[in-house]
Amino acid sequence: MRISGPCSYLVLNSIHRGLQHTVRITSDFSQVVTQWRSSTRVSPLFGVVEFGTEKVRSHEFKGEHCLFFLGPIRPDRILQIARSKYKLWLTLGMFNLVLAFPYSPSTKRRTINWAKNNRCRYEYWKIVNGNVVAIELSTERSLDPRWALGLKKILRLNLTQELRDLVEEYCSLVASAMHRSVAIDDKILNDFFLMNELVVRDVLDFKAKDASEAYYEYLLSLLTNLNAALSRFASQAFSGTSPIQETECHFWNHSLLGIGVANSALRNLSRFVQVKLAEVKIPQRFERLTSITDGFPSLTSLHYKDDYWQKDHIGGQKVVEASEPIIPLLTFFSARDGFKSTLTTLSAPLECVSACNSSLYSLMTITHEISHTIIRGVFGFFYPNFDNPQELERISTLIRLRQRPVTLMEEIRRSFAVAMIKMEDPGNPQVPFDPTPDNILSLFNKWHSEAEEIIVHVFDFLYFYGSNIEAYVADIWQTWSAIPNIENRISEYLIRTVCSAYAKNMRSVNGFDLSKQQVVEAMEPLLGKWNLHRSFAKKARDYLLSNWEEKLKPEVETRAFLINFTRAFLYSETIATVLLKEKNVSAHAHRRGGYVQKELVVDSKEIENPLFFVRNYTSSSLPSTLKSAWLMYCIAFNFKDG
Repeated sequence: MRISGPCSYLVLNSIHRGLQHTVRITSDFSQVVTQWRSSTRVSPLFGVVEFGTEKVRSHEFKGEHCLFFLGPIRPDRILQIARSKYKLWLTLGMFNLVLAFPYSPSTKRRTINWAKNNRCRYEYWKIVNGNVVAIELSTERSLDPRWALGLKKILRLNLTQELRDLVEEYCSLVASAMHRSVAIDDKILNDFFLMNELVVRDVLDFKAKDASEAYYEYLLSLLTNLNAALSRFASQAFSGTSPIQETECHFWNHSLLGIGVANSALRNLSRFVQVKLAEVKIPQRFERLTSITDGFPSLTSLHYKDDYWQKDHIGGQKVVEASEPIIPLLTFFSARDGFKSTLTTLSAPLECVSACNSSLYSLMTITHEISHTIIRGVFGFFYPNFDNPQELERISTLIRLRQRPVTLMEEIRRSFAVAMIKMEDPGNPQVPFDPTPDNILSLFNKWHSEAEEIIVHVFDFLYFYGSNIEAYVADIWQTWSAIPNIENRISEYLIRTVCSAYAKNMRSVNGFDLSKQQVVEAMEPLLGKWNLHRSFAKKARDYLLSNWEEKLKPEVETRAFLINFTRAFLYSETIATVLLKEKNVSAHAHRRGGYVQKELVVDSKEIENPLFFVRNYTSSSLPSTLKSAWLMYCIAFNFKDG
């Protein structure tokens, strides 16, 4: 089944004070806008070659017609009942199939029976001369009311006003999301169950344990982020679900049917990365370094080319199998947040919906955001408890070398603090620093974000890009170039890029200079005429060349410990092979990394590793709404474990 464009638009309007609705298909979006009413809602339709709808540019539904909304379902399954009279379009909504044909009671019954046999939701409209005159909905599943007992408990708690407001908003949002997802997608419903268990548990723990101020701030942050994510996800994914006329997506050019397919794709991709990282248990392996009490060197005394940094310190660590389920990140699209992760949420730019086929808005960037969640978990094992003066005093003692670290983990903590001291003034690493507890607290607060970014970049580069400098530089710099007002941050992004490249060149002679040169060479292809943001790439390349020795190289050198730390204590080649493997590829399909899928062809071929698939199908220089929709369909419906 091949989709083709350009797309058409399904337009719904209410008339007679909302008592009646009209529907039509048009190819002229400017006409939709100029004739917009307060009740107007619209969604793009993608034509299907096999049904001839790539040529149907408009449809006024003159006479009597049946209009079915079906989904979510893999599109090729509709071929089981394909008829010559059918007109089929694909959408990005949870009702991802729109099927139209001249009114026929027998064909209508056949379509409903097919939907029931395939456990596919449907909404049927009878249309007469463009007016919706009758509507039928598929039977909805109900949700066991016992799931909400936890909400009842936390709503009865005696909470501060600001926390109560957040809890009440959360309970309303999650109740709506649960009841709407029960009829749509079991995977999403299960995600909500797991997320809700976390929230209920943490709110109850706060009251039961008389938790600290820090825990209170954690709850405020948790609920604020989740409420924002739930609101956006529900608007995007559940708009356009039954009854269609009563919902509305706030992504206005998809206001009729929403973007549920895109939400499902983002969810599947995020979940895949989460599960893969959970399987290899990097934070848990890292925690085992606490048990190493002898045989470790002073990390700050090691030369940055020492063999110790090249050893695999975590691959052989034995860890206990996790008993608790993985709490999925709640994913959504955001024009404001772009690519961003928190403890429980993950957003991607809204532009990805229509441009994820291009490097500018490649979904590969979510590996960076999910890597942040892993590194934050790692930090929890060796970062000092800032509320505990004794821990800060202990670091002060270790920095002054008055005592030897007892464990390798304690040595990592000491060395991390020393690395931050060097980052204070890269031009003068011998500047005196008085390691008092207060100064150490200020040091960690000042450099925490930068240290996390460097480690995340190196982690992402090693694991998800296989140390491929060309691919990494192309992806991150094209993604960055699409961020508004980014020019004033060129310096910090160049530092992070060269630090990542250095992770591959740690043992090379003049490794820092070699890394810089490799980044320069990797940026050259970005200067081509095809790149809409080539002026930004050129500015970054020129800045790197002209400011390397005096400004950038000292900054990179002072971050050498962070790079070595990531390479030695967070990376394992054995683990990397698990993250990058893909079985469902063909040895004969060299052009797309072994994949046999043809662009714009929607079929049943399974994808085992959606991340690998995205990497191989997001090389386009220009965004394409049609190719982006196809990519979303593949990840939403062909990922076998989705």
